[in-house]
Amino acid sequence: MRLRLGEILKENERKGVEPSTADQLARKSKGRLSMATAARLARDEWKVLPRDVLITLCEVLEVGPNDLLDYTPTREKRGRS
Repeated sequence: MRLRLGEILKENERKGVEPSTADQLARKSKGRLSMATAARLARDEWKVLPRDVLITLCEVLEVGPNDLLDYTPTREKRGRS
C-alpha cells in the first residue's frame, strides 16, 4: 500500500492550488501535522497511518481516503502441501 500524498501535492502545484508542498500542508493543518511528519508522508515513508492523521490529510486536501491510498495486491506465496 502506498500513500499518494506526494503525487497530490505535485498535482496541486501544477494547478496552482495550496497545499502544494509539505510545508504548506503542515501550516494548513493548523498544528495537527508537524513539518517533519508532512515531509515524511509526502515521501511515502510510513508504516502506520493513524486515523487522526488520515482524517487531517483528507480535510486539508479536500479528498477522500480512496484518493490518498493506492493498493496493489502482491501475489501470495503458496504454502507447502
